[in-house]
Amino acid sequence: MQKHTQRFLAGVAKLSLLLTAIIFCCTGCLRLSSTVTIDRDGSGSIEIEYNIPEQTIMQIRSMTKLRRELQEASGKTADPQEEYSFRVIQVFFDPTDNGIQTFFNELQDNGISLQSKRIRSREGARQVNMSVNFSSLEKLAASAPFSIFGFSIMPAHEGNYRIIRQGNANINIPEVDMNDPAFVSSVVPFLQGFRAELRVRTPGPVVAANTPAFQGNTAMWTFDFDREPRALHYLNSRDMELVFAAEGVSLPEITQTSQQSRLLQP
Repeated sequence: MQKHTQRFLAGVAKLSLLLTAIIFCCTGCLRLSSTVTIDRDGSGSIEIEYNIPEQTIMQIRSMTKLRRELQEASGKTADPQEEYSFRVIQVFFDPTDNGIQTFFNELQDNGISLQSKRIRSREGARQVNMSVNFSSLEKLAASAPFSIFGFSIMPAHEGNYRIIRQGNANINIPEVDMNDPAFVSSVVPFLQGFRAELRVRTPGPVVAANTPAFQGNTAMWTFDFDREPRALHYLNSRDMELVFAAEGVSLPEITQTSQQSRLLQP
């Protein structure tokens, strides 16, 4: 009996992990644009714009419901971090005015405030625009969900500053191989059209970055499935780094990464 129970719980855990992978793969035609602007005093803003198909929203609802049922059937206490991750998925992948407002209301004590939002249904998709202000990079870095990946800011050579968002090289879900043609072919319909553009605007000119798309005070990283089938994996696993000129800038030193980046060393 005990062996059957252990086997059942192990199966539930694997299914839950697989559902997590599938949810992140249900991003067909999802287009995301995000711009983080950092001011000289360490405050700033985040502009987010994305489209998510209504069909994908329905798929995510079904999968999260199944996950809850599996969790209840297991009789195990849910992992808080996993629960929070699923809440973030629900808030932003099944967006409503009330859900987004409530989410950011909980972050106000950390100096993070929702300035504006707009959710529209158009041509079978939900279009979301949000503007968020933050009063301090330190508080932003310590607040979920921004702390999930974390980012570091540190002085660099010649009076510059370096910003690093450390990717998670172990992001692959166990027993799911993105190099497996059969698996890739099964999820391709969900992933086609996925594109994310992530921009960082700094208070001084960008002098180096691990992306070719930088000019003036802005660096941009693009993850496009139609050009690179592992785009979703790279979005989570790759480091994003830049160095910018910091004359007249005073920012806090923040270290959240577990290993020192090897890119853009002075």
